[in-house]
Amino acid sequence: METLKTRLKECRLEAGISQEELARRARLKNQSIIGALESGSRKTSSYIPAIAVALGVESLWLAEGRGQKRRDGGEPETVDLEFHSDLFPVKRYNVVASCGIAGCAIEFHEAEKELPIFFRRDWIARGGYKPENLAALKVTGNSMEPNLWDGDLVVINRADVTPKNGAVFAANHEGECIIKRLRRGAERWQLESDNPDKCRHPAEPCTERTILIGRVVYKQSEVI
Repeated sequence: METLKTRLKECRLEAGISQEELARRARLKNQSIIGALESGSRKTSSYIPAIAVALGVESLWLAEGRGQKRRDGGEPETVDLEFHSDLFPVKRYNVVASCGIAGCAIEFHEAEKELPIFFRRDWIARGGYKPENLAALKVTGNSMEPNLWDGDLVVINRADVTPKNGAVFAANHEGECIIKRLRRGAERWQLESDNPDKCRHPAEPCTERTILIGRVVYKQSEVI
């Protein structure tokens, strides 16, 4: 029975490109994901739609072997993902938070050496998001394990800063950019970690020096 790894390798060889070139066309950071998929050590990936576009095949066929291989039955074409009509790139940012006498501030610096995450435009429309308000951030530390791991990527909606009990937000808390779960306490809102070790990761009450930056609307992880 044909599997994802055989379909992927077959299409890549048909296109006459290396794993490295396919990774470049799909805007992946490196070819390790392609290699893992072709070896079968990974059974799926959130990058499948981008890989399928780069190969000129249908993502459903590539992922599951269902439906037609190509829309027009033609040969694979090089596709510019950045300007693809069905895909939108969400850029990755490094965030610098600060709090001082003049107040609290947050600065977004585009991670120039990091590739964006691509989403279907219908996903953005279903969420009611405005593309310019979406930003991808890297998770650091283990305070949100087991739901968010060090190195995971999250996408925040910077237009959504209304406190919501139980939602996960990126916030400038006392001059530090953190990703925490917002909870309504007895007297005030507080920022909680998902890590069960509450001695090392206690809840922190929100103060006048806590500014919500955006609600987390998507996570991308390779930890299963």
